[in-house]
Amino acid sequence: MTNVRGTIIPHHDLADSMIIDAFRRLKEDNDYEKIIIIGPNHFYPESPTIISSYSLKDYPIDKIIIEKMENSINDLVLDQEKLENEHSVGIPIKYLNQIYPNATFVPIAVSPFYTNEILNQIVQVLSAEVSDNALYVLSVDFAHNVGVDEGLKNNEVSIDAIRNFDMDKILTFNDKYLDSPVALVLFLKIMENFGAKNWTTLYSTHGSIIEGEPDLNGTSYVVGTFSN
Repeated sequence: MTNVRGTIIPHHDLADSMIIDAFRRLKEDNDYEKIIIIGPNHFYPESPTIISSYSLKDYPIDKIIIEKMENSINDLVLDQEKLENEHSVGIPIKYLNQIYPNATFVPIAVSPFYTNEILNQIVQVLSAEVSDNALYVLSVDFAHNVGVDEGLKNNEVSIDAIRNFDMDKILTFNDKYLDSPVALVLFLKIMENFGAKNWTTLYSTHGSIIEGEPDLNGTSYVVGTFSN
């Protein structure tokens, strides 16, 4: 798994074994110095396009990059309390901090409201100001409140769109496919900017499989990587 620029993982502790496995695989090849976590803004969707913060509990935050974002991105708010309540950031960072104890973090929660101008501003800052030894983590869950067959089928549609950078199609997705099309598009724009276009699927599964309850309606998960 060399030259991995980005990874997609869930933000649900039910899928913790997949999250940890993905990060440990990455650690075998690269001890990343900076980790940018991008997840959906679940609880304050009316907020500006992205929320970040100079502080997040006891985690080491890359204040230099946060300052660059503050000075360059029009539709950004800094709000520690809101960000600390956001599990799309809180769940991955707790595992990442254990596996990469020397890394600094850039936490970002993305709302559904955006313009291409704002997304491009974010991409420019995160591409220009981040070193080569950085990992971009997209923290999203996929199909919501569906059975296993529908969930896995929709995962395949989502994976195909991800692999082909079909951003227009992704922006039409609802929560039967994933919980933040905008966050995914932002992530893909960053991958595209770095020329990291080689997708590898590590997992495609559903909560009912993990829990051993085949009739359960739940959430589906996709884990994978982009490399150069």
